[in-house]
Amino acid sequence: MNYHVIMFMCNDFKRAQFTLENFRKHNPGIPIRVVNSGGDSPEPYLKHVGDIEFIDAPNLWHKKTACGTGSFGPQYFDYLFEYGLDPNYTHTLFLETDVLTNRAVSYVPRYDLSGPVNFCGPAEHALYDAVGIDKYRVHTGCGGTMFSKRYFTTIKAGNYALYQKLFDSYPQHYFMDLIGTLVARLHGLTFGHWSEVSNIPQHVIDQEVKKVNMNATLVHNYKV
Repeated sequence: MNYHVIMFMCNDFKRAQFTLENFRKHNPGIPIRVVNSGGDSPEPYLKHVGDIEFIDAPNLWHKKTACGTGSFGPQYFDYLFEYGLDPNYTHTLFLETDVLTNRAVSYVPRYDLSGPVNFCGPAEHALYDAVGIDKYRVHTGCGGTMFSKRYFTTIKAGNYALYQKLFDSYPQHYFMDLIGTLVARLHGLTFGHWSEVSNIPQHVIDQEVKKVNMNATLVHNYKV
């Protein structure tokens, strides 16, 4: 597995510094791209980590979700795909600024989309109904998710416009991890739990809820 890393952020400099310093300590030499989503430049806080490329983007966050918290909108996928389609890498690791790294990443994921898996919220069942998915209503795609090259090439050659269409029709349900998984499933791609990652306070393996494993290689939802 030859992978690189992408992380999106906006002004959460302390958390980003912890995440990337911690990752770099265990994974030297892995290229990292930091996408600055409408905030101040993170370069003064992160350039010392090394082998980092900084990209300035507009604010990619939307606030139309029913809960009011928001999520990344469809433009997020444009930046993710542009990086993930790089022919020099077989996989792309997506980090958020709340991922703890305990050791080097070493296990190749089993699925096209592999990461922490969780059930959707009650309101999101309407979106599953709309796209015709009846079984296994769970998703991945948050920090600590590994995307395979096949994820990017298959969707890009298929119905990439689904990311925008789903936002236009269901902005109240548009959570980027949920949407990323749904579009994968609609293209016949595989997804599931990655043995390298855990989630605070829990995650799902084979439809069973498991408590967080703080000794996992990557732990998502670790706040500093």
